[in-house]
Amino acid sequence: MLRNGVKNLPPVKRLTKAFLNDFGVPESAVEFINYPTRFDSRETERVLKGSGIECPNLETYSAPIWDFWERNLDPDLYKDRTLRGTVEGKVCVITGATSGIGLATARKLAEAGAITCIAARTKETLDEVKHELEQAGGDVHAYQCDFANMEDCDRFVAEVLKDHDHVDYLVNNAGRSIRRSINLSFDRFHDFERTMQLNYFGSLRLIMGFAPKMLENKRGHIVNISSIGTLTNAPRFSAYVA
Repeated sequence: MLRNGVKNLPPVKRLTKAFLNDFGVPESAVEFINYPTRFDSRETERVLKGSGIECPNLETYSAPIWDFWERNLDPDLYKDRTLRGTVEGKVCVITGATSGIGLATARKLAEAGAITCIAARTKETLDEVKHELEQAGGDVHAYQCDFANMEDCDRFVAEVLKDHDHVDYLVNNAGRSIRRSINLSFDRFHDFERTMQLNYFGSLRLIMGFAPKMLENKRGHIVNISSIGTLTNAPRFSAYVA
């Protein structure tokens, strides 16, 4: 009774579910963890008596059977682990997709057969990138949006969901880097506000917009890109670092 009580606690149930999902074990299998299994070959031995046929010892044949399963029957053998196998036909949204990391990501996803939704502030640049990716055979949809504007973020989310119903991959890449040392920033508090507005609140607004449908569908991935790792000798108190 105590064990069942602990097992039904919400945190324990969440951990159990996550563990089982990681290993691909159905939840129904948990019921059989302590299932009383008995192996009895007496009836088989009775039928085979006098035939010259006998049951071999498990040790003599278990290894070849396991080897055969691993080489031919393991479902993981047939999983397509390529980028195309992962994103082909999936709705992928990339913000800040007209340059740098965002553009490189959009190119890779479009080449792999994803339904590629590119978004940025400048319409002319968006149109150029859309044309480039379509020329290479991509299924590309362009959306103009200022991700520092929360109302514009909401409009963008609504448009994408209207066009595609859901998003499988959200890549939050749009951001700004304002790098000034602290002694040059005392009268520029707005630098910090502008940076947070786009880099943090903009990304968060999109997550809050797209995540409900992901949760409803029980699938979806969110990737937040930060260029902080690529900075060299950045001012320690720059707005972006903050």
